[in-house]
Amino acid sequence: MKKATGFIIGIVLLAVSLPWAGPMALEYIHDQRMDGKYRFTDISEGEPPTPALYKFNGQEITIDETPLEKPEYIDPWENEMSFSDIAVKVNGKEIDRLPAYPVRSEQEGLNRYFGDIAYFLVEDKKAGETSFVLALKRTKETISANAEGDHIGWVPEEELQYTYYRVSDAGDVTRTDFGYADRDGFETKLLANGHLAPTSVGYYTDLWHAYPSFFFPLLHPLLTMIAGGILIVFCWPFRKKRAVQ
Repeated sequence: MKKATGFIIGIVLLAVSLPWAGPMALEYIHDQRMDGKYRFTDISEGEPPTPALYKFNGQEITIDETPLEKPEYIDPWENEMSFSDIAVKVNGKEIDRLPAYPVRSEQEGLNRYFGDIAYFLVEDKKAGETSFVLALKRTKETISANAEGDHIGWVPEEELQYTYYRVSDAGDVTRTDFGYADRDGFETKLLANGHLAPTSVGYYTDLWHAYPSFFFPLLHPLLTMIAGGILIVFCWPFRKKRAVQ
């Protein structure tokens, strides 16, 4: 009877753990595979701020701003926001334009576009090649807070649209458009590493990016899954009885 009770408890613990543990295991395996294929280096971060003009193996990537006379606003994180027409250029040729786009007016370099534009060096480990990648959020958001403290002006995640440009050593430029809701593993890495999504994001699940605590993920689902597995193994009630000689 005790074994049957332990077995049932084990089944319950395992059952309540799998909805979280399963996707987390898939996400971990996926991350290991991606790390085996690529090395992403975000060159948008750091102090002093990375200049908007960047040279990659003789290729020149720039962001040109044309300030607009539009009312400024303060976002919920106390950043002063103004508006500019933004032109993205490679070797002086314009490849994209973001009209009337919000920028952090008090910041410098790429910090002005934090959360909207990111520069990367991406090494393809199998091919042994490194390319420059510029990723940007096409969807314009003007997020502010109302009198009640609620955030307004944001766009639902499933409606967010993005573009990334890959620049080769020879100066060849390729463009790829994608949405938050239909991204692949490579594009997910760009969003996560470049802080281009509203929250930290994974491919199969965002659970690995949740704020850790004793309850999650240590107590649940990790320990509950382990405890459930142990109880099932040691309290297995269907062992065959040996015949007595």
